[in-house]
Amino acid sequence: MFETQVDTLTADESLCYAADVQAVSAAADVKLLQVAAHWADLHGVHDQPADTATLPGMEKLVRYGGDGTPDVAEFACAELAAELAMSPYAGQLLIADALDLRHRLPSLWARVRAGDVKPWVGRKTAQATRDLTAATAAVVDTSVAPWADRLTWTRLESLVHATALAADPDYAKAEQDRVTDNLGVWVNPSTDLGTKTAFIRAEATTMTFFDAALDRTADSLGLLGDTASKDTRRARALAILANPHQALDLFADAATATANPTRPPTGSPTTPASTKPTTTAPTTQAPTATSSQHPPGRRTTPATPAAAGVVGSTPDPRRPSTSTSTRTPSPAGPTGSPAPKDPGRSPSTRPSSSSDTATSPSNPSSTSQE
Repeated sequence: MFETQVDTLTADESLCYAADVQAVSAAADVKLLQVAAHWADLHGVHDQPADTATLPGMEKLVRYGGDGTPDVAEFACAELAAELAMSPYAGQLLIADALDLRHRLPSLWARVRAGDVKPWVGRKTAQATRDLTAATAAVVDTSVAPWADRLTWTRLESLVHATALAADPDYAKAEQDRVTDNLGVWVNPSTDLGTKTAFIRAEATTMTFFDAALDRTADSLGLLGDTASKDTRRARALAILANPHQALDLFADAATATANPTRPPTGSPTTPASTKPTTTAPTTQAPTATSSQHPPGRRTTPATPAAAGVVGSTPDPRRPSTSTSTRTPSPAGPTGSPAPKDPGRSPSTRPSSSSDTATSPSNPSSTSQE
C-alpha cells in the first residue's frame, strides 16, 4: 500500500488513497493501545521478593488507571516511552488510557477495536472518566458508547460529564466544591503594546449579568457616535463599568439620544457640549388685574386713590363700586366721552375729564345733590 506513487494518482484515486491511509492509521493506533495494555500486564507483578524492604527510589507497583484497573511497575512506563520516542508522562498516559478502556469502558473499547469509533475519542473519554468510581464509569460507558461515533467531542464530553453528575451524587458534590474553590479573576502582565489579557472564572449568573452589562455599555457608546467595532467597544466598557458614576451618565445620555434622535445629549461624541442647541422658553407677561366691568382685551388705566373708577365704561347702578375713595364722583358719560355739561353748575366744579373721577352708584346722595 505504501509503495503507491502519490504523484501519479488522479483526483478520485487520491481521495480513496487518503481514506485508506486514515483507516490504516486508526488501526495502528488501536494496535498501539492493545500493546500498551499487554505491556502493563507483563509488568503487573513485582520482581522483588515479598519480604524485601522497599527503600526510597526503589521500583514499586503503581496504579496509573482509574478505579478497578491493575497496578503496574513504576518504571515500565518509562521503558515503553523510550522505545516510542515520547516522554515518560506520555508513556504513562498511554498505558492508563489502554487499561481504562479495557477494564472500565468495555462497550466503548469494543467499538474502538471494531473500527467504529476513532481511537483518540476512546482515549479522551477514558481521561474524562478517570476520577470516577468503577460503578459510575460503567454507567457512563453504557450511555456514551452508542453515540461516540456520531457526536463531536465537545458534545460527547458534555454527555460524559452530565451522565457522571447524575449517576454519582458524591462526585457531583465534590465537583461543585472544586469549582467553587477555583473561582477568581487573573490578569496577565502588560504587553509591549500596552494591552493586558484577563481570565475570569465565576458563577454562570454572574457572568451572564456581566456580559449583559458589557453589551449595554458598548451599545450606548455606539449610539453616541463611537464607530469602533463591537468587540473594541466591549473592551472600552470595562473602564466605564469600573467607574459607576461614569456608567450612569453614559446610560442617561444614551436614553436621551434614544428619546430625541435629532438632539444628541450634551457631551456625546457626535455633538460637542458647546454646540448643543438650546431652547428658550417663551416669556409670558403676567396679566394685569382689571375690573370685571371691562370686557377682555381692553387696556385700562389702573385706579388711583383719587379716582378708583374705570375710564371709558358705562357704570352699572345695580353693581356696587369697588372703589375705596370717599369722594363723590360725577356720573360718567358714554364710553370714551366726557361727562355731559350741567347748566346749573359752574365750569370750575366740572371735572376736566372722565379719567379724573369714578362713578359710585352705591352712594345715592350724589344723584340727589345734582
